[in-house]
Order: sequence, then structure tokens, then C-alpha cells
Amino acid sequence: MTGNTMEEIYEYLEHGHEVEFEYLNKIYIIQTNSINGESYLEIHDCESENKCLYREYISKTPAMPISREKIDIVLNEKCLNGKSFVEAEADIVVTVVY
Repeated sequence: MTGNTMEEIYEYLEHGHEVEFEYLNKIYIIQTNSINGESYLEIHDCESENKCLYREYISKTPAMPISREKIDIVLNEKCLNGKSFVEAEADIVVTVVY
């Protein structure tokens, strides 16, 4: 990964930051989202009308920090051209952390 370490990614996500990254010339974002008062951690393809590729339930209320267990589930989901964030780590470039 270029730009950050995996430990930094976990810390950002634990505290509700958004992580934008590039993989195979496409832009993605991992972010928290609230839907009907429930909190989720999601991965979006920013180039396909911000299409949600994966959504993991966090809690009924915004919970901070987000557990590493929930972050692990999201980072290990094979939604990036058949690979997970963890599997694609060597080819990922973190572009922005919000």
C-alpha cells in the first residue's frame, strides 16, 4: 500500500474517518453511513455512481470506535475485482483520508 500502513487504516476507520483509495485505476471509498438510524461501514465504487459494493452493519446508534472485528469483515470482503482490500493491499494507493 502506498500512502498509509494497514494499522493507520484501522485507526482511521475505528474513529469514523473516510478512506479514499485507488486500485487498478479506479477510485473507491470506505466510509460509515447511517440508514434509517442504523450505522454501517461501507465500501463504495466512486466511479459507478458511488455504487455500494459492500455494507456491514455496525449498530443502531453511531458507535465509536468501530470494532476491529467489523473493520476486518469489511477489509476482507472480496469486492474489488474479486479481491479484498487486504489481498489487494500491495496495489492500493490511499489518496485521501477525511
